[in-house]
Amino acid sequence: MKLRVRLTLLIGATAVVPLLLSAVAATNIANKHSLEQTRELHSSRADSLALYTLTWLDLNLKGLAVASQSFALEQLTDDQQQGFLRLLFRQFTPVNIALIADQSGAVVSGPVYAEGLRDIAGGLQGHEIIGAQREEGFLSRVPLFNSDDGQVAVGDPYLPEGTSNYVVPVSILAGGEGALIVAVELSLKDLEREFLDRAGGGRALVLLFDGKVLAGEAGVLVEPGITTLFETGLEGELDYQLSDGTEVFGAFSSVGELPWSVVVAVPKAVATKAGDSIRERTWFMFGLAIIMASALGVVGARQLAKPIVGLKDAALCVAEGDYGLRLGAKGGGEVAELTRAFNFMSSRLASDREKIATKNREIKAFNEVLQAKVVERTAALEEAHERLVESSRMAAVAQMGAGLAHELNNPVAGILGLSQLGAIKGAEERGEYLRKIELEALRCREVLRLLARFSSGERSLRMATNVGGFLSEVLSLIQSNLAEGQVDTENRVEEGLEVELDRPLMAQALTQLFLSLRSELLPGGTIVLESGGEENHAVIVVRMVGEQRPRGDDWLASGMGFWVARYAMQEHGGSLVENNDESNIMYELHFNEREEV
Repeated sequence: MKLRVRLTLLIGATAVVPLLLSAVAATNIANKHSLEQTRELHSSRADSLALYTLTWLDLNLKGLAVASQSFALEQLTDDQQQGFLRLLFRQFTPVNIALIADQSGAVVSGPVYAEGLRDIAGGLQGHEIIGAQREEGFLSRVPLFNSDDGQVAVGDPYLPEGTSNYVVPVSILAGGEGALIVAVELSLKDLEREFLDRAGGGRALVLLFDGKVLAGEAGVLVEPGITTLFETGLEGELDYQLSDGTEVFGAFSSVGELPWSVVVAVPKAVATKAGDSIRERTWFMFGLAIIMASALGVVGARQLAKPIVGLKDAALCVAEGDYGLRLGAKGGGEVAELTRAFNFMSSRLASDREKIATKNREIKAFNEVLQAKVVERTAALEEAHERLVESSRMAAVAQMGAGLAHELNNPVAGILGLSQLGAIKGAEERGEYLRKIELEALRCREVLRLLARFSSGERSLRMATNVGGFLSEVLSLIQSNLAEGQVDTENRVEEGLEVELDRPLMAQALTQLFLSLRSELLPGGTIVLESGGEENHAVIVVRMVGEQRPRGDDWLASGMGFWVARYAMQEHGGSLVENNDESNIMYELHFNEREEV
């Protein structure tokens, strides 16, 4: 038997016949599966909508109960009760009417509702306009409490005259036994909107109570005469027929313990639409397959068999490593083009193998050169880093020397002046000048001792210190220096604040800090000290008030004052924090422990 015939029969046996059998089976299975999926899907949708309805109602009732039970309504005045009702009315959009009554149903306060468009424009959007007749209808339906009702009583839904939205009367017990109740008319408009939004795709979603449609599109797939079939309190599925003969599948679910039912209805034609579409497509593919099988069997047998077998054998040889193998290509058909493409691939593989080996050698050499450059560059960066660290140290030494010179200049000038005055005074007065010279010399020694402590890390004994008084002492010592720069000070720190301080170290640090701030302020400025604080922390806020000079680097521009202050605060377990705002620059001194005297 020729290859053409064999291919035709083979393709028909392997493709067309199974396709024919699968067409019948797929159609039946698709229809059955579609119906099962439709039943499962819409039963689940009915349960979901019932849960949504119950959740929506439960959230509103719980919210109203919490709001009502948060106030002792019996103890409120009439105006306060009216205010509570207005507050409740504004917070809950579904509430159309709200009032306070006793448990016999007698109105104590209210009712509150939107009487016209002015109320709606005044912030009561979403509420319905209520008239006197509707108010009377609500009052007659307010549910009263029995011993078994609990804290919330829900009445039967009803449709007020002049509106298309059902409402539910609700009573909430505001306290214990004998307490007042809060009664509201709860609109089901939001549920109506949710049911209508979810409907579509040939289905109808409705919420039923006692044969009445509370929400959803009535009369489409759930006719008025059909509503009695869906009994409240039951869950399940129902197949029924409309008056026009349309077969409908309905799934229904109860809403908790309420006598309400959610119904999802869909025509059976919609449910089997997928199966019908599969059947049509399958028959189309069946006919197309017969045509393609015949064409492939006649045309392909002659041209494909021998060249394909040759290409297969050659591909196996190339797979074994015989790169460069070539086949003879005759003619201009697809098989010949495929043969030429195979020859090109085989030649290219042989050439690429040599190129890949060359590239690998080049990459290896490049990696070695790159590694050498990385090592060289790393060494250069480490050397530059060491030079930078050394430069920073030298700059710090220079700044400390400048600060030391400034700090020693005042006592040395005092010693010189006192010695000159002592030389021209009498013997009796020289003793007083000598004592002053001694004090200034001691001051020089103290500055040098502190400087030695900064470099050696030495710590002295700390003692409990009144921060307010200590700051006053420091300011008094540098008052003359501040006056030279026409800078004032204000000490607003509370007197009862005590912390553990190394007094000499902190005095030196604060002196350097205040003098650095003085250098930043223009004449007429003020340095203000204020108390701050956090839990287990004492905070002194230093604020500069007035015009300031342009700022550069704060350490280099202002001497070593900031460096010394930061060092001292770290010694005390605290920190110096710069806190800039739009109006001025503040520095905060944070101490770890804080005690109130």
